[in-house]
Amino acid sequence: MIKPSMTKLAYFCTLCAVAAMPTIAAQNSGSANPLIAVPNLENASTPVTGSPVQGTQVNASYATPMIDPQLQKLQELQQTNKLQEEIEKLKTENKRLKETIGVEQVKIPEVPSNVLTKNVPKYNVDGGPTAGAANKEANDIIVTPGINQLVSIAVGHTNRIVTPFTHPQVSSATLTGGDQGEVMVKDNVVYVSTAKTYPLSMFITEKGQENLSISLTLVPRKIPSREISVSFKDSNIQMRMASEDAENWEKSQPFITGTNKNLREVALQGIPSGYNLSSLPKDYKLPKCRVEGFRVDWSQGQLITGSKLHYVIGKVTNISSKTLEFKEAGCGDYDVAAVALYPTNVFEPGQSAEIYVIKHATGRQEVKQVRTSILDK
Repeated sequence: MIKPSMTKLAYFCTLCAVAAMPTIAAQNSGSANPLIAVPNLENASTPVTGSPVQGTQVNASYATPMIDPQLQKLQELQQTNKLQEEIEKLKTENKRLKETIGVEQVKIPEVPSNVLTKNVPKYNVDGGPTAGAANKEANDIIVTPGINQLVSIAVGHTNRIVTPFTHPQVSSATLTGGDQGEVMVKDNVVYVSTAKTYPLSMFITEKGQENLSISLTLVPRKIPSREISVSFKDSNIQMRMASEDAENWEKSQPFITGTNKNLREVALQGIPSGYNLSSLPKDYKLPKCRVEGFRVDWSQGQLITGSKLHYVIGKVTNISSKTLEFKEAGCGDYDVAAVALYPTNVFEPGQSAEIYVIKHATGRQEVKQVRTSILDK
């Protein structure tokens, strides 16, 4: 027999459960069974600091992660041991390298600067004028007709040989000629490009004239490309090689017109067609210039030779303390045809310019008339 008090108590509990159903269903709207509440732990990161009020929605941040502390400690210990093993391996390898190779004791020796420049042809990187007497001596070769001269060239690169001939021709048994060969001739320049590593010989002569030759033995080396200027030791040979092109030019042009055109080209650092450029020979008869306040220097002078005319190039400097004008008549002589200066003939103190004196190649004999004194009569 059920007591009335127990019946009332059971009825009251049933009413409480029914009243709480909507709240539980709201908390578990995504669950298949709205009467079963499954906590969402995916975004749980903060432990529960307090119990939520009954009847409100449960926030996932209040859910405590279900992670075994012992398992977490075991994973951290394994990672620490693994890192420690890697560090020990690196230390052991470093120690082995130091013992076998001696990394700490080895020092890179210093290389003297002359190792890179001694007996090596100058290589002009910046495109400006090269300096140094050694470079000039190495690239300017003075030869004697019929005597062989050794010359170093770059293997696998193009080399230029500037000859004193107007129309040079090459004779060689070790080099192939032509546009696609190892030797190519353009104007007065001979281009040589070869992959051979043994010495090569050649004779260079003026086309149609076999009585004068340049004998060269080329030694290929692993060096940069070279430009070699060849001239004869005897300055008289250089001046006797009258160019047909220069002679035809000088005869076809009026004197003033032809000299003006040539002077313009020389002033612009060019060489007239058919003319030869060389340094001033030691025994060459230099022009005599006497202009007060100026110094004329021929020590670094140049000579451009044609058929009947020579262009002598020197340097003029104002050595006074005031502005002066250079009088071209101060360089007049019996064999002087014309005088010009560039870029100016009015000089500030210390200013310099180039001077161009045109001389007759053969010269003329100076004719003097003698007057008889009346005292002798």
